[in-house]
Amino acid sequence: MDRIKISIKNNKLIVGDERISLLSGEIHYWRLNPDCWRDCLDAVKDMGLKVIASYIPWQYHEYEAHKFDFDGKTAKQRNLIKFIELLESMGFWMIIRPGPYIYSEWVNKGIPNRVAQYHRLHPKFLEAADEYITVVTEKLKPYFATEGGRIILLQADNEIDPDIG
Repeated sequence: MDRIKISIKNNKLIVGDERISLLSGEIHYWRLNPDCWRDCLDAVKDMGLKVIASYIPWQYHEYEAHKFDFDGKTAKQRNLIKFIELLESMGFWMIIRPGPYIYSEWVNKGIPNRVAQYHRLHPKFLEAADEYITVVTEKLKPYFATEGGRIILLQADNEIDPDIG
């Protein structure tokens, strides 16, 4: 797929020449057996939705300090790349939310235990979050619509910190 231009005109998201409704179905790939992904996505498609949204839980993908799995080598539910490629093959657009915070009823709001005790502006938290965001972005980048993929939006954090300003 060639590189696509994304713009907003008249309150619509335009991907190439296609107007995309931001009405989406939320599928958490990491909560499902990958053998069920296609069936779930078929059901979403049957409802007429063309966009899938999902969080990426940092704590789940960083299975040990500084060790990340986005390819399913340690657990098949961690295979984010396979999930994205399935979405692409089925013609879905994607909204991806890698955090660092995802909340989503996840322990520590998605943050690994080793940094959960630090405020999000603490230098140790920022250093760890920078490492995670760098790694996950490198994995996601080939799938951005601007790079020819199907990720049309990326939300960097799920919720703002109510204790900040």
